[in-house]
Amino acid sequence: MSASSGTGPGSDYTASHTTLRGPFGIGTMMWGTTGLDRRINRYLIPDETLRRIRDEAVRAGVTFFDTAEGYGGGTSEIRLRRLGLPRAGCVVATKFLPTLWRWSEASFIRALRASNTRLGVECCDVYFIHTPIHPRSPDVWVRAAARAVKLGLMKELGVSNFDAASIRAALSSSTFDRPVARRAAFTVFISCLVTMYRLSNLFADRAGRLLREQYTSSEM
Repeated sequence: MSASSGTGPGSDYTASHTTLRGPFGIGTMMWGTTGLDRRINRYLIPDETLRRIRDEAVRAGVTFFDTAEGYGGGTSEIRLRRLGLPRAGCVVATKFLPTLWRWSEASFIRALRASNTRLGVECCDVYFIHTPIHPRSPDVWVRAAARAVKLGLMKELGVSNFDAASIRAALSSSTFDRPVARRAAFTVFISCLVTMYRLSNLFADRAGRLLREQYTSSEM
């Protein structure tokens, strides 16, 4: 299998007969440094490893870096800041985590300010509304995002792991044009579940057909 890749923003990557269209992004979910991160990941990624990841990513034309306050309780945001990413041409996104104790637009603004501080920026490039579970309707946070844009705290809004109903609720707000990005709620784990479901249905269908054929032939 042959592979080739570009070295600048927007470059494409070709492997065998598949071409991935750039620009590319990299996630930081495993960059946290809390005790929980250590237990879940079974280790903490060393700073030197992160620097090598940064260097290789930038060299390969990666221009999008995705983090969240929920990734290591904000420690992934801090580590991303410490890496010193080139600001020209790079987009850094983080995420707001809706919780039961966050009930107002002010809580959205406070969370955004805290993320900006951890990232070392005054204005976030893209701020996502996180998770598929929302104690309040997403349009509450969309209104808060519109206010945050006016305050110069964020540039664009994204939605992460939203189902169709949540996306419709977010788009129903007239205070924001529309989210510019969406992270789909699709993982390798979910992909495996889908595959298992399809295989089980296929097996049941074939088993049923064999049973029908057996009983039909025995009755003749």
